[in-house]
Amino acid sequence: MAMGWLAFLSWTATLLVIRPKRFFRIWLGVPTVAFVVLVCAAFAASVYRSLPGVVFQDSVGFAPPPDVTVLNSLRHMPTDWDDSYLELDASDKTIRRILEGGFSPIPPEEFIKDGTAPGWWKPPAGPSARVYATSNRLLIYDPGSGNPEKRRVYIRYRRP
Repeated sequence: MAMGWLAFLSWTATLLVIRPKRFFRIWLGVPTVAFVVLVCAAFAASVYRSLPGVVFQDSVGFAPPPDVTVLNSLRHMPTDWDDSYLELDASDKTIRRILEGGFSPIPPEEFIKDGTAPGWWKPPAGPSARVYATSNRLLIYDPGSGNPEKRRVYIRYRRP
């Protein structure tokens, strides 16, 4: 093992003395290029995972049907938590399909707004609002809102 390190250090020193440009190209250029590629790949993955259709699918478990119109979506993706917020218009049929994913009604008083929600995420409040929750998802809508074809729905998803 010591011989391997010794050979590595002697090759590095020889390369630095004989061909300094090549030394810097290899020992500084390659890691820098690799880092830039890694950052670009992470950014591309972040952008893709923030697309409204992808946020919808991650939040409810199925791709958005044709009757769903996603108005706003936001995904916070720091290293220690992952919050997704959706504002959409959906038919009663789609709302029932979403609720079949393990949601149960909770009293509106139990719903607590949190500080990470975007400014446009303003779910309805009041006696007509319906609030449903699972361990990591929240769905709020007003059955009397919108028109008979579509209702305004607010969904928050916290990845466990």
